[in-house]
Amino acid sequence: MIQFEIDDQTGEELAAALDQIRSADGVIDVTQSPAFGKKGRMMASVQVLTRPDAIEAIGTLCFRQTTTLSPRSRTEARTILPRQAFTTSNGRG
Repeated sequence: MIQFEIDDQTGEELAAALDQIRSADGVIDVTQSPAFGKKGRMMASVQVLTRPDAIEAIGTLCFRQTTTLSPRSRTEARTILPRQAFTTSNGRG
């Protein structure tokens, strides 16, 4: 997981940057949430879920695509629910 906050990039610029990050190899998911920073300023809190072997490359990409100065990273465990696809006789999913 890579996490950082942005308070000096427009919403449009940040959306385009996160689309670039989201499409990079090794990225599983990108989320953005509103947050309050110093002196009550609005900012975006960004979390990038990556494969462990991609943290360094994606961290570098975050520097290139956004105005962040200090992305933080940590390793987390996740549990994935097994899924199965099936069809029904009535033609619905």
